[in-house]
Amino acid sequence: MPTWLQIILGIIGGIGSIVAICATVIGIKNRNIYKILKKQITINQNNINQTDDSNINISAIDKTIINHGIYPNQLSEILKKNNENLISLLESQQNSNIREIFNIAISSLGLNIENIKNIDSDWLTYFIDCSKNHSSNQMKNLWAKIIARKEKDKNSFSLKTIDFLRTLDTNIALSFQEVLKFAFNKTLFFSNDKTNKALNMSSVIQLSESGLINITPFLSWNNKVKPNESTQLICGKKIAIFKNTTLFDQDLNISIYKLTNIGEEIAKIIDVEYDEKKFIKNIKSLFQQNKIFEIHIFQINHYLGNEVSYSTTIDFFKSEEI
Repeated sequence: MPTWLQIILGIIGGIGSIVAICATVIGIKNRNIYKILKKQITINQNNINQTDDSNINISAIDKTIINHGIYPNQLSEILKKNNENLISLLESQQNSNIREIFNIAISSLGLNIENIKNIDSDWLTYFIDCSKNHSSNQMKNLWAKIIARKEKDKNSFSLKTIDFLRTLDTNIALSFQEVLKFAFNKTLFFSNDKTNKALNMSSVIQLSESGLINITPFLSWNNKVKPNESTQLICGKKIAIFKNTTLFDQDLNISIYKLTNIGEEIAKIIDVEYDEKKFIKNIKSLFQQNKIFEIHIFQINHYLGNEVSYSTTIDFFKSEEI
């Protein structure tokens, strides 16, 4: 009985390119036959509507088939063979997809193929079954990042997330990547930013229906800040620190959209170029609504786990300026 490692190595070894090319050529030839027959049958169907002489139509179809080297008594066998070829072509494409996903994970993401045997076999089986039908580069890169991360963190990416990705449309994935540019604290979005085209109602509803974003009405991020203490918002390499300079506890309330649990997990494997300029504009708008806070915006030098190191002041707001 072959191990999963042997199976995957076999997939990566792949089916010979000659077989794949032959299957493609056969598939194209048979598709052309179908196109010819479909066109001729359409023409003859129109003729049927105009005349009762069906022999003329049958003769015309027979003539078309014979002109392409196919006789009517061979048609059934050709259609059967065509189905077999299409199935073979599909399996070849699926194997090619899996092979490329693992090649990306190994060559670009540091996947150690020897450690695949440590991944739960049920999870790995489902991963292969779900990922094999995705042919776009966008989706194959996502699948490669998943298997690479799974090798390092056995608790990452539940079967529920894998099942979600199985039916994820490439356009939805691209829309999600665009929206992530405007996230702060990695999972939150300003829901009252009417100038943000990526976060227009149509887009967020689509992402909500896809299960990636929670747009529950009146959803908000609430933070109670004690006197002389502060809270922070982060977007990319920018950090905004809200300091309470009063003598009393103050609430910072922000209307938001929020990533779902699946959205959070998928966001970890998507490369994002955050729109920091838009973030600063939103911080300025927040200051207009929360002038009791003193706000400092800094450039982040680097991340230290959940902590950040920053130095250069980008901007500063306090109530006396208004």
